[in-house]
Amino acid sequence: MLMARKDEYYVRRCLRGHIDDYRHLVRRYEGVLLGHLAGRLGRMDAAEDVAQDAFIEAWVDLRHLRDAGRFPAWLCRIARNRSMDFLRRRDK
Repeated sequence: MLMARKDEYYVRRCLRGHIDDYRHLVRRYEGVLLGHLAGRLGRMDAAEDVAQDAFIEAWVDLRHLRDAGRFPAWLCRIARNRSMDFLRRRDK
């Protein structure tokens, strides 16, 4: 059985222009991120929107990630910040 590739592999490939490899990172973390955001926001539709925004922001800013092995924590921080933005807009 082949071992699953590490996040660092996909991050580095994305940074070298293999943009299709980002889907591996999205698939790996979308369930966890959605579950966390749904609990935080109380609505699955909001969680899906915020998760999508977080994945897009992570893609755009990927070159700023200093340690490719920290991708999950970095993505979660982005998602947390986007969820706080969502809650602030909702509460206005």
